[in-house]
Amino acid sequence: MKLFRKIIITIDNKRENIEDFIADKILFNIDNSPKVDELEKRAIIAGLTAGNAYLATYGVPVIPDEVKEKIADAGVKALNKANKLLQKQLKKKSKLYKENYEKN
Repeated sequence: MKLFRKIIITIDNKRENIEDFIADKILFNIDNSPKVDELEKRAIIAGLTAGNAYLATYGVPVIPDEVKEKIADAGVKALNKANKLLQKQLKKKSKLYKENYEKN
């Protein structure tokens, strides 16, 4: 039983380390990169343009470029907020990890 518990603790520790790495290195760098924000904005605008071109064949009015810019800016803000929430969630420690490493 001790061996099984040790294996579970080792797996949990590795999972926590991977989650911390993703939150601290990958998501943090994405969140603080103006180039990524610009890429997200361009992707949103491209999606809106493509969707609008398709809908125009059914008589739906074309969205002005200024509106697309505002929608894209709001989309980038929403993605950044979601990124921060995901970082926060990944940084949370499991009950098992707390029991083994954190002192109350």
